[in-house]
Amino acid sequence: SLAIALTIGICIFDLLTPATAAVGILYLLPMMILLWHPNRRLTFVVASSATILTVIGAVVSPSGDVELAVMNRVLTIFVLWFAAALYLKRVEAQASLEQSNVRLSGILESAMDAIITIDADQRVLLFNPAAETMFHCSAGKAIGRSIEEFLPQRFRKTHEELIREIGRTRVTSRKM
Repeated sequence: SLAIALTIGICIFDLLTPATAAVGILYLLPMMILLWHPNRRLTFVVASSATILTVIGAVVSPSGDVELAVMNRVLTIFVLWFAAALYLKRVEAQASLEQSNVRLSGILESAMDAIITIDADQRVLLFNPAAETMFHCSAGKAIGRSIEEFLPQRFRKTHEELIREIGRTRVTSRKM
């Protein structure tokens, strides 16, 4: 794969470059390539491999300033593992968000009451099955339409005033 070839190329470049050069940071490139791979473990395999190769590069590469070379390599390893940890956190956050969306979808789909959400322009964004039943309109046809189309004529002025009041006070916990 591209990530493996890149890792090998970086390793060879690292071995030919003085140990004081920040070549090890290039190992972030194969890690970035693998960020979208479904196997999360690959990022940690690359981070582990890059750590080993960075240490080997420090030992084998020509070095003038040992202190700078060690500091450089330690910093490289820290950055590699920090990036891997950030990736894991992102994956966990994504999984948590997906679980929350599934729960919310289940609640909206099974609610006995009509639930309609609208945007700032009063256009329908969400129209649950109970709303479909109540208004005899599918969600596909309702989404994007003005909420006023679903209100009886006699309530439209009151609704308009209520929306202005909500905009002014930012209190939205009232029943419509």
